[in-house]
Amino acid sequence: EVLRSVDWGGDPHNKAIAVSEGDEIRLSPRKSFERWREVVRLRSDPWTLTQSESAEALRRHLVESLYRRTRGALRMAETMQLSLLPDSIPTLENWELSAHYEPAAGGRVGGDWYDAFELRDGRLIVVLGDVAGHGIAAAGTMAQLRNALRAQLFAGTSPAEALDELNAFCEHLMPRAFATVVVARIDLTTGQVEA
Repeated sequence: EVLRSVDWGGDPHNKAIAVSEGDEIRLSPRKSFERWREVVRLRSDPWTLTQSESAEALRRHLVESLYRRTRGALRMAETMQLSLLPDSIPTLENWELSAHYEPAAGGRVGGDWYDAFELRDGRLIVVLGDVAGHGIAAAGTMAQLRNALRAQLFAGTSPAEALDELNAFCEHLMPRAFATVVVARIDLTTGQVEA
C-alpha cells in the first residue's frame, strides 16, 4: 500500500455546498473554494512493465504446474482403478460373458468397477459397483470395497448377507463413503440367479 493525497476543489460530501436544481441535487464543489484533501488507501504504485511481465510469467508457471499435478493425479487414479478391474472374466461352457469399461466423459476416473469370478462350488459371481466421486479418493474407496466384498462372497456368504456386511464395514470404517453395488450369484447348471 502506498498512501497518496489528492487535492480537490471542494468537499463533495459537504452538504452545505449542495445546490438544488429542480428535483435533483447536484454536488457543486466548485462553489466552494476550500481545498479538500482525500487520502487514497489500498492502492500500490502502478506496476512497471518488468513487474507486469514477471507477474504474468509467474501466473503462467503456476497454471502449468497445476495442470501437470492434476494430470499426474488423474493418471495415478486411472492406473489404480484399471489395476483393480479383472484382467479377464471367466470363460464358461454354454455361457457367454463380456465386459467393457470406459472412463466417464472428460477422462474422469472414479470408483466404478465390475467383477466376475467362479466360486469353488462352480457358481458364478457377477458384481457391478460405483463409488460416489472421482479421482484417487474414489478409486481408493473402490479398491477397499471391492476387496472386502470379494472376500465375503468367496467365503460363501450369500449376496444379500455380503452386502449387509459391506454396509456394516462402510458404516464403521468408512463413514463418508457412498456406493451403489449389485451382486448376483448364478448357478450355472440351472440358471438360477440369487441377488
